[in-house]
Amino acid sequence: MDQLRVLIVGGGISGMGLALRLRDQDWAVDLVELDPQWRVYGAGISVTAPTMRAFRRLGIVDEVCRQGYGSTGGVRIRREHPARCDGDANRCAR
Repeated sequence: MDQLRVLIVGGGISGMGLALRLRDQDWAVDLVELDPQWRVYGAGISVTAPTMRAFRRLGIVDEVCRQGYGSTGGVRIRREHPARCDGDANRCAR
């Protein structure tokens, strides 16, 4: 049987995650990104419960929690005290 082939447009977290997963399943993957330098912009990523469930199904939730900044109650930056945040940043919610 011919190898399945896919073109993924966008090298962000979703595009990269999909590309890796499909490669693991022997798909031929072409991944294109608008930014020719593939820069990292330093923006934070909010991971919600549906994403954590997806990470669990992919078998990567433990590694995400090890390398991420966890919060059980969410993090809210207060306008009156921008250096403070609410939430427990010491644990990764599961």
